Amino acid sequence: MKTSRRGVRPVAAAFIITAALSACGSTTSGGSSGTAATTRDIRLAIVGPMTGDAAADGQHILDGATLARDQINNAGGVASGLYKGAKIVLDPLDDTESVDRSVTLAHQVVDSSQEWAFLGTGFSDAAIATAPVLERASVSYLSTYASSAQILAKPFKNVFVVPPTFPAYAYSAAEVAYKQGYRHAAVLQANAAFGLQMAKLFTDHFTALGGMVVDTETYTLGDKNTQGFVAKALASQPEVIAMAGLTGDDVAQLHQIRSAANSTPVLDLEAVAFSQSFLTTAGNDALGFVGQTPSDPKRKTAAAAHLRSIYSAKFHTDVIPDPTAFTYEAVIGVARAMESGPSDRTQLGAAIHNVQLADTGVGPLRFDPSGARLGGTLWYFHVANGAFVFDTGYRQTAPLAVHEVPLEE
Repeated sequence: MKTSRRGVRPVAAAFIITAALSACGSTTSGGSSGTAATTRDIRLAIVGPMTGDAAADGQHILDGATLARDQINNAGGVASGLYKGAKIVLDPLDDTESVDRSVTLAHQVVDSSQEWAFLGTGFSDAAIATAPVLERASVSYLSTYASSAQILAKPFKNVFVVPPTFPAYAYSAAEVAYKQGYRHAAVLQANAAFGLQMAKLFTDHFTALGGMVVDTETYTLGDKNTQGFVAKALASQPEVIAMAGLTGDDVAQLHQIRSAANSTPVLDLEAVAFSQSFLTTAGNDALGFVGQTPSDPKRKTAAAAHLRSIYSAKFHTDVIPDPTAFTYEAVIGVARAMESGPSDRTQLGAAIHNVQLADTGVGPLRFDPSGARLGGTLWYFHVANGAFVFDTGYRQTAPLAVHEVPLEE
């Protein structure tokens, strides 16, 4: 939202920050924060953990940006307006899953004056710290995986959260659990901002619905010694276990639960399980696991079919990880905003606020004045016979409200 949010796939070579930024090359003699508009290329900083335990998250972010870049550039670049024909250029930057590194990258992007926007970030802790740096410089920041509501807690004009915000995930998970008849839940939460926030939102909403959280266990990200805290959670005899962590954590805990010959249903709060890697690493222990994702693989709109087609052609599966889907949308959104002709990058945020895309392939894309996505939807699945089986959807209708919707087939 480590060992990874999404499982493991070979990762491209690490990117050296200073080299990536210096390679942009200034096309003007200015150097002010708004000079990016003088180049014909639309350079975008694509930021995430490209190396380390969470490298798959960074790779998924970059995959989405690459898909969108290729689609736009192969069609001739920006479609209309002052920048018609301009090509999208990606500058991948490795934040190494570090808050400090992410903030440093934000300062470097501000100082370079070449990137039009800062896209990506895998972890809400980093996003919360990075957003003010970019806002002060009027550089647009589109968070494409991190989705804590705290990212938008201040009145920013240039910060956008492309996924639904945390309440959509936690509230919908609570409603799914309650609707399935569970009244007693245990929570396994990572000791990180995203895990603690998501777990609290789930607990509050599940309690408001009439349920009870009978035990909450906190662990360190990446901790493979799961036996102790998992045993404590199971001792509380929950009817369902809610996990607020990353992919590797979920898999390790799932293995521990099933090795104890315990069949308690397990529910993912963080949308970290929709990948082929999760199915492979979890194996038979994933049977019945419940999770969510923004992509409905059975959605039959032309845009959805196109996104699945270009993704499966490149990666040989139509299981599109969340950071890939959201970063794809973000780059498409920036390209559409460029059609309105912002004079420089300090004006791009206003242009993004005016973007309204009826269907990106994931769904409609537009933002409210705070930078939160309007109408984002999470599709719920369970795992059966080694595959994801989709059941229902929940649409975020307000910052603190979700509404169940049918699958879009």
